[in-house]
Amino acid sequence: MTAPLIAVDRLTVERGGRPVVRDLSLVIRPGEVVLLIGHNGSGKSSLLHALAGLLPAQAGEMRWGGLRGRRRQAVMLQDGATFLSRSVTENVAAGVLGRFRPGPAKRRALEGRLMAAIPELTSKLQTPCADLSGGQRQLVGLGRTMLTDADLLLFDEPTVGLPVDVASRVLGTLCGSLVALGSAALIVEHNIDIAAKFATRLCVMKNGELVYDGALALLADRAKLRNIYL
Repeated sequence: MTAPLIAVDRLTVERGGRPVVRDLSLVIRPGEVVLLIGHNGSGKSSLLHALAGLLPAQAGEMRWGGLRGRRRQAVMLQDGATFLSRSVTENVAAGVLGRFRPGPAKRRALEGRLMAAIPELTSKLQTPCADLSGGQRQLVGLGRTMLTDADLLLFDEPTVGLPVDVASRVLGTLCGSLVALGSAALIVEHNIDIAAKFATRLCVMKNGELVYDGALALLADRAKLRNIYL
């Protein structure tokens, strides 16, 4: 069996002194696209923030594998988190290369990859993000995270504000690249029908706990899914 990119063992995370992730264990391997669902307040975003290093754990352990010398994880939060005064290229360069203005060769290479992954941004590369629509800024955040080539890509509601056809194509491009890169993705998403087209596995959280970890077939049995949710 392929070695995990991350193995989470009995993780507990608190916000304001209250547990929001409780004794949770999870393993993610290369090539997997894990769809994480649950009601608001179930702990999905808190888990993602802990995996991204944005929230400390009060208990448990996270063991990282992956390729030596490569970034462990890259995260896209709900608002896309763009620098509004900076151009599309500068935003993506900051996330991928660690600086707003790379040299000409690296900039051209980065823009080429971005246009191939998200052609909707082709005519907007030099546009400040303040002048983009909410959906376009969402695409910038998606592109910036996708192009990091990190071991584990973490997405919190990546399709918010996107047309269905655009969301489907971008997620398809993302998920299709993971096997070749030896990477994986964890996607928190309310638009289950879109994400389920590309996911390889389903996880469900409730009250901070992982109550289901298995096949996507559960999505077809809405009565059983409701029972797990409730």
